[in-house]
Amino acid sequence: MDTQAKHTPGPWKSIGKGIIMGAQGEHVASHVMEPDDATLIAAASDMYEALRDLLSAFRTIGTQEDYDAYSEALYDAEAALARVEGHNA
Repeated sequence: MDTQAKHTPGPWKSIGKGIIMGAQGEHVASHVMEPDDATLIAAASDMYEALRDLLSAFRTIGTQEDYDAYSEALYDAEAALARVEGHNA
């Protein structure tokens, strides 16, 4: 199974007027009518990475090194969620 992401690399940013841009200035989305929807779309790449890392960490927990990876993945997941909820993370 191919696990390589095929989306525009993040982080993504809502630049206003319903436009979402990628990390290198790539156009990701436009005509997003609701500001809250733009916030959610802009956080999608962060959420994808955080979820991927969190699941990976859960699969391998057993040593202190694994626990450290889990803690970092959990922090990233919380930060991605905070971004969607409009908090600065």
